[in-house]
Amino acid sequence: MVYQDLLGDPEKRERIIRAGLGIGEEEVPERVVVSPILLERVLPPGFLGRMEEMGIRTEERVPEDYMLRVKNYLVEWEGERGAFLVLGRGIVEFTDRLSILFSIPSVKEALFLGSGASLQDHIATGDLNVPKYVIPMERESEVYVNPLRSPPVADEDLWGRVGEIAEKYGKVHRELHATVPFFYMETRELLEYLRGIGVGTLDMELSAFYRVARDRKVRAVGVIRAGDKPLHGGDVFDPEYEKVRREGKRRALEAMFRTSLEFLFPGFHAPPPPAQRG
Repeated sequence: MVYQDLLGDPEKRERIIRAGLGIGEEEVPERVVVSPILLERVLPPGFLGRMEEMGIRTEERVPEDYMLRVKNYLVEWEGERGAFLVLGRGIVEFTDRLSILFSIPSVKEALFLGSGASLQDHIATGDLNVPKYVIPMERESEVYVNPLRSPPVADEDLWGRVGEIAEKYGKVHRELHATVPFFYMETRELLEYLRGIGVGTLDMELSAFYRVARDRKVRAVGVIRAGDKPLHGGDVFDPEYEKVRREGKRRALEAMFRTSLEFLFPGFHAPPPPAQRG
């Protein structure tokens, strides 16, 4: 069985898309939010109930072939449609599902939500980075695209628009980013080198997202939540450091949630978060 051949058969292609995304090809909207992370970890607690309060209709979909049984959501507001999709953990699974999603003609714009390390003093835990350029330190995505024709660069117009939206809700940077495929290749020597050449944040998927999007002519941009600061003391096993991470994460998830909604629904204006009401 040649899997690529299956995508050329309309009936089998529909089954592959439903199995991988939980959504029929005809249902896939023009704008999608994608993540390699469970939505509960890139959106604030209670995000489904809050969308309902905002008048946004949600429809849960569970892909058939995920061992972890992640949940995806079709969303609709005043006749406009969008989707929140988890595409897999790690760059290999994420890129494979992404290549299927971006082969669907209806998809025109995509927003990536992810988390990463901050390498610079001025990028605090909880800040957001909306990078235009990514240094790819992975080769996995080159299986799917020609790297010479598809550099990891955000769509210029969407980069500007999403950056402006995000700035309403959080501290935003627009700095150089880098992607590595594995956690434990992040040696101190490598991180110091990346910091020295001006890299602001680091993750494990964004370069693949930009490359595949450019290859498939999908307008794309990513928002990275700055989590840990590996070169500035503390680690995930330090209780005091973890308190700082939790508070920064809370702020960042709120900003990412509200940015996502205005990306999916250009006429939408997110109301204040619950803590600020009244």
